Amino acid sequence: MNLQSRDPEQWIGTVRRLMRDLLDQGEVTITVLAGAMKTSTRSLQRHLAAHGTGFAEQLELVRKEIALDALKEGKVSMAELSRRLGYRRQSALTRAVRRWTGLAPTQFRRNGQ
Repeated sequence: MNLQSRDPEQWIGTVRRLMRDLLDQGEVTITVLAGAMKTSTRSLQRHLAAHGTGFAEQLELVRKEIALDALKEGKVSMAELSRRLGYRRQSALTRAVRRWTGLAPTQFRRNGQ
């Protein structure tokens, strides 16, 4: 993938789609993502910074989107969702949901936000 060839929104969209795919396959790291994009870790970091973002910020957004959609559907357990999103402990996902929504996951799920 040519890092220079895409407009910023399309490029960030590609990064986020790859992160989603990599989360499905296991833990996402910047090194794994750079490899999937056929570039170096440092080059990927530079391009993300040029777009005003970073790896951790984009991973957080992808995790948030997946988690909140899954909680709305209510078909997956918190333990499974935590594992799927690469959190080592379920409590990390619980804290993240509180940070994103101001609600505990069970409250968010119950309210059908």
